[in-house]
Amino acid sequence: MGLENFVIEKVGGFTRETPEVRWWGVVGFRLEEYKFDRKHPITVSGTPPSEGAAIIVGNHRDKYDTIKLFKAMRTLLPLGRIVRTYARHNLLDPKIKESAEVLEQIGERDDDLENEPYLKKWSRALVIRGIGAISLRRRGVNTEALKTGTRLLKSGEIVGGFISDTRSRDGTIRGVMNGMAFLARMNPNVPIYIVSTSGYPDGPETARIADTSLTFAKDSTGSTKEDLCKFTILLADNIADLSPIRVRNAWQNRRDQELERLLTE
Repeated sequence: MGLENFVIEKVGGFTRETPEVRWWGVVGFRLEEYKFDRKHPITVSGTPPSEGAAIIVGNHRDKYDTIKLFKAMRTLLPLGRIVRTYARHNLLDPKIKESAEVLEQIGERDDDLENEPYLKKWSRALVIRGIGAISLRRRGVNTEALKTGTRLLKSGEIVGGFISDTRSRDGTIRGVMNGMAFLARMNPNVPIYIVSTSGYPDGPETARIADTSLTFAKDSTGSTKEDLCKFTILLADNIADLSPIRVRNAWQNRRDQELERLLTE
């Protein structure tokens, strides 16, 4: 076993399932996970996939969601399984600037990465690349990202992503998008596991994984755009069911509006 594989498998606890997982990503991410856990201990519950391909879909509350997702999976998954997450393209390549059009569509005034220190942006990009993240644009058709996710699923890996294309400022579920439903439709028999993370102002940090899974083949009514949008809403419903009551109530009040937006975009 070479030094790099030793660091990845023995120190990091990851299985090197594809060449994209690198030792510097594993070490860097474990350090970020450790720092977060010391400040915000997270309680994890649920039943994740123990083997085989799976899709993980979670809510997007804050910039630490990927750490929370990995922490939840590391706590409950068999040693060595890793979640290959989707990450927005300018997290992997800080030279890319988000367009004003996309920022307007997602309701952001500016790109939150643009004014970050150079070293912070690039060190984070190395870590995110090193854990094998999949590059994703926040708007538009992500054909290559979907193909990559499908390739990984066909090789038995776990692919994860968020129901929304940007973080929620108030911790509620909003701005849901069809991306993960697209991936599920391309892989209709792959089980989908729902993860709900919560924290301030709703209590301590938690990550809850649903005990039962969905599949597009079993839980969707068809393959039209309306069917796809309704499946996205179903995924969000399941996230809300695992969330604090404030988040559940906010989603129920917003649910029809979100479906109408998806249908008209």
